[in-house]
Amino acid sequence: MPKTYVATALLVSTFVLGGCAEYEPARDIIHDQHSVVTVLVSSDSSEQLVLGELYSQALNRRGRESQIRMMAAEHNPVSILRSKAGDLYIACSGDILSLVYPEKAQEIEKEMRSDSQSNPNDPTWREETYAAVMGALGETLDATDPSNALGCADSSSALPQNILPIYRIPVLSREERLVLNEISGTISTSDLSELVVETKERNSARKVVAEYLDSKGI
Repeated sequence: MPKTYVATALLVSTFVLGGCAEYEPARDIIHDQHSVVTVLVSSDSSEQLVLGELYSQALNRRGRESQIRMMAAEHNPVSILRSKAGDLYIACSGDILSLVYPEKAQEIEKEMRSDSQSNPNDPTWREETYAAVMGALGETLDATDPSNALGCADSSSALPQNILPIYRIPVLSREERLVLNEISGTISTSDLSELVVETKERNSARKVVAEYLDSKGI
């Protein structure tokens, strides 16, 4: 091949490759992943306030700004999330299933009653309840892994009440979802009960939770 042809070919290929790099489309910016995360908390529940502070402060400590928004006890947190007036709600799995898919909740409760040896803390019921919640959240909401910690002790439902963060898509990045899982994996039922008692005594969930997270190195 003549040298002049080789030089021309190299020039053309360099131009083409350079053009591809120059016009490569940039990744879309997901604006919801840069906004302040609004954590919904039921106004009549100290447990809800503690849970909201736990996950909110954990996100703040990992660089994602968040805030607590109080809602009236009678309001539906799932509807608020779907309306984009909130981003994250820390639910109890059984109660949230009764809210989003009451027929399935009743079906699982019936199965549990029919089993005379049934234990609501059995992992089988936990996973069945969790799977039912995940199937009912729809395309705009998702949930992280359920915690082993149980809440909502005053619930009338016989279903497992594992702590379960539910969030609006696409508000949280993968790293931020891992932060939520870290909290869910750290907190225990006894931890939660103690934090609620201490919050009532000191009248400051924020301080109580901050000290707890410090003690866990989070």
